[in-house]
Amino acid sequence: MRSRARTLLTTGLGALTIAALAAVPLVPAHANSHTVVNARINARWSAVVDSAGQTWSARSGFVGALGRSDNLKDKPIAGTNDDILYQSNVWGMTGFKRAVPNGNYQVRLLMAEDYHSAPGKRVFNVLSEGKLALQNIDIFAAVGAQATAYERIFTTTVADGSLDLSFVARVNRPLVSAIEIIQVPTAGGPGYTPPITPTGPTVGLLATNPDVSGGGEQPVSGNGMLRFAAGAGNSRSEVFWGNSVEGRFRLSRGTTVTTTFQMRHSFSDPATGTKPNPSTWHTLYQLHGPTLKNAWPSPPITIAWQDGTYRVGGGVNVPTSTGGQVNHGTWYQPYAPAPENQWRTFKVETFLDGPGRGWVSVWIDGEPYLQRWKPRAGTMYTDSGAYSHKEISVKSGLYTGTNSPTWSRWVEQRSLTMTIASPTGTRTAVFN
Repeated sequence: MRSRARTLLTTGLGALTIAALAAVPLVPAHANSHTVVNARINARWSAVVDSAGQTWSARSGFVGALGRSDNLKDKPIAGTNDDILYQSNVWGMTGFKRAVPNGNYQVRLLMAEDYHSAPGKRVFNVLSEGKLALQNIDIFAAVGAQATAYERIFTTTVADGSLDLSFVARVNRPLVSAIEIIQVPTAGGPGYTPPITPTGPTVGLLATNPDVSGGGEQPVSGNGMLRFAAGAGNSRSEVFWGNSVEGRFRLSRGTTVTTTFQMRHSFSDPATGTKPNPSTWHTLYQLHGPTLKNAWPSPPITIAWQDGTYRVGGGVNVPTSTGGQVNHGTWYQPYAPAPENQWRTFKVETFLDGPGRGWVSVWIDGEPYLQRWKPRAGTMYTDSGAYSHKEISVKSGLYTGTNSPTWSRWVEQRSLTMTIASPTGTRTAVFN
């Protein structure tokens, strides 16, 4: 792989501009200058320290008749570097209670199945402050094995000085290995640092020599911008940086990809100004690659615009025992407003791994919006067991789900810097 590559990025309905930013160092997805860690609690009677040097205090706050299991003691836990957080658990509890200041909180539940060996054997819901936060948690169904790390994250608002969780059994009994509680300061409140919203791009050199796929046309540069017009009727037009051989990284399981970029968007027909149907979606950023031989290339992770909000999704086609394939893609609910014609700074961290273990974190203008979100089982594949090694390519742009020939799909962009951290070291591809 060459050290420098040329880029330009894909197309869809409307306009997109991307500016060059320096790659940022990898940091834990749950750490951010705008957040305050309120508590980290593990299932043991003694405190433990994780691989990042963070202390998880001894068990406290659980409500109801509960048991404790050490079935995974001294066993390796797949999908994490912090085995110690998953090797013990509490089960059967009906609730959790902790005194906290009023405000907004992100709650992270860490779990690993230590008893059941089939889906549907342990299913439960989680309520926070009396409202449903997580539904039908089935650890084994999500990760497909015992002794495998699984996390679920949700946000909640506390108004009575106490964070109250309820665990509602649907099948068998709830189980939790550890809980992390992070306070997210309210805008204007104590500890809040206003994000710096960019007013314009950091201009890089114009990309040249793109590798175009998806039936698109060659882009045209002018006035320092790059405009890209798709052929009429094309449902998608993609432009990858580099070329199909030298310009694409080969990523293996357990690799974290960190991308930082600036972007602004405007979704409308350039000729008429007509806005798209709110139900259509348009991809802004995508980690993409063929996942199985003779299967539709389903993206491990996608950040999209829909109906004025940002959404994130993950998906992959996975094989069945009869030789067919099933799309296990899923969409997360809208997680942030997406105003038009405003520069936004994105940071995206994606951990690529087998089913149930991959995750994605997203920051917008320095604010955490998704923290180690895990799509459901089957997503975030790169390679696994009998599956062959896959090529993963990075693309960014607009991506429309309509075949209407009346739309002109085009893009404006600058450049992008991406850092890939792998077990063999960190490599940076600068796209200019």
